Amino acid sequence: MPKIAKALLTCGIFSLLFLGYFHEITAMTQDLGRHILTGRLILETKTVPQINLYSYTFPSFPFINHHWLSEIVFFLLQTAAGFSGLLFITTFVVVVAFFLQFIFLYKKVSFPILILSSILYTTVLFERTDLRPEIFSFFFLSCFIVILFINRQKPTKLVFILPLLSLLWVNMHIYFFVGIVVFFLFLVDHILLKRTEIRSAIRQKTFPKETFFLLLSLALSLAAVFINPNGISGALYPLSVFNNYGYSIEENQTVFFLWTLFRKETIFSFLAVTSALFFFLLLTIKQSTMIMWSLSIVFTLAACIAIRNFPLFVFATFIPFTFHADLFFKALRKNLKNKTPFFTNHRVLFLWLIFFLLFFLLIFRIYLVVNKYQISTKEAIGANRGVDFFLKHQLKGPIFNNFDIGSYLIYRLYPGERVFVDGRPEAYPASFFKNTYIPMQENPSMFEKQDARYRFNTIFFSHTDQTPWAQTFISFIVKNPQWKIIYLDDFVIILVKKTPKNAFLKEINLAEFPLPSTLDTLQLFRFANFFSLIQLSQKEMEAYQALLGKNPQSCAVLYRYSNLLIKEQNPAGSIYGKQFDSFCQ
Repeated sequence: MPKIAKALLTCGIFSLLFLGYFHEITAMTQDLGRHILTGRLILETKTVPQINLYSYTFPSFPFINHHWLSEIVFFLLQTAAGFSGLLFITTFVVVVAFFLQFIFLYKKVSFPILILSSILYTTVLFERTDLRPEIFSFFFLSCFIVILFINRQKPTKLVFILPLLSLLWVNMHIYFFVGIVVFFLFLVDHILLKRTEIRSAIRQKTFPKETFFLLLSLALSLAAVFINPNGISGALYPLSVFNNYGYSIEENQTVFFLWTLFRKETIFSFLAVTSALFFFLLLTIKQSTMIMWSLSIVFTLAACIAIRNFPLFVFATFIPFTFHADLFFKALRKNLKNKTPFFTNHRVLFLWLIFFLLFFLLIFRIYLVVNKYQISTKEAIGANRGVDFFLKHQLKGPIFNNFDIGSYLIYRLYPGERVFVDGRPEAYPASFFKNTYIPMQENPSMFEKQDARYRFNTIFFSHTDQTPWAQTFISFIVKNPQWKIIYLDDFVIILVKKTPKNAFLKEINLAEFPLPSTLDTLQLFRFANFFSLIQLSQKEMEAYQALLGKNPQSCAVLYRYSNLLIKEQNPAGSIYGKQFDSFCQ
């Protein structure tokens, strides 16, 4: 393939990868704000906090911070370069991680296969694009994989970089143990590959230098993981983190469980890529090796167990996939050459055809990514307007908040206010979620009991929380006469207790709540869901009417609006139902 074609496709791949991560900073409402705050506190106090710290419910609960160094990096980058600089640099880290493997394979496999594999694997990688400490794990894992593959081909002293990477990794993200697992798999592969030489050397009372260097590097890497603020506890934390994990979150669910709930593109891509991976391995089994199989099996299982492991699957199996796909297509091409002279006589034409197909596939993927993610360096609008209102009106705690919103409240309100809960299940007793947090949202009397205990003054709640208990809580708390709603947007609702000190705060009448004309489609859907939840059908209809004004042929809106109208015995329901049948069936 001509150099200019290769250059265009290579630029296309890395443009796709960059755009997939360089989007609105949605992680602020999740964990990023807390990470930045913690990084600042660590530098100010010269201490890594080992207790919960941010919650008034369990402020002294022991907590192992396994990503403290990433938090310092985030804080320093955000301080020096702002959020745009932080986003650019972390996106660059992901691009470099993928680039390392791309370059390793560049001259080892057919270029079109390398490009096609890259397109397929980025669809899986885009399951996790938020700005989180795990981004550094992508880089470290890629370094381990590439260096160990280089060493497998020809012994190199680059393996002694791995202990240093392990030292950084153990202090930047909990995935540090993955590096040790990968190293062990390569060591087993090396011993099997060199078993005859090793036996011969041992009989001669010597030891192969390359095996010794590999063992030494692994030993140093193992020793390095104990160099962290929590010592042995920190090094062994991945083995015990789920012993006290009382709250289930989506990223820790299995692929098959999530597939039954919704058909995500990334899950479909993972299942397709995994099928192709083992298809290529089986059909080229005579040329396969133990390390290719072990990496594929171990990391496919890891990804199946928890969707958060998709990036690990990508960086651990990209080389096996591409290498064996290349072997398969080389054999196929050889057979076609023997049977069909067209591929030999028109080789240049065939290569240009492949180039244009790959190029247009890349453009299409870039188009989909740009449309899915809002390419921007701005912080996504989430709970920030609600917190602005909280601060402007000098609201006071104790705050009752939901799990999803806690970390952002920490970022904006600490140390003035502490939260009821935040997005770290491991920072609270498992019994807290089982016996307190969930039951008090499911049962009004349980909420009253906890209210008597904690004396809540403010409820700051994300009504986009899709858990059954959160939706039950919203449906009954808006009707509770002891509380009044003082703020509502498409993301959060704020209520305060009806007390003399809160008398100056104006109560919102939801039936008369005006929907701003500036709302986009997502915001209108959120309002529609909220009004549906609290059974305020007139306001729900108003949201649907605004949505239909933006897109009269929206199937989702037509379906929900027609059903609501029919439920309300409104004759217009059949009209919208017919429109749904016309546009969507």
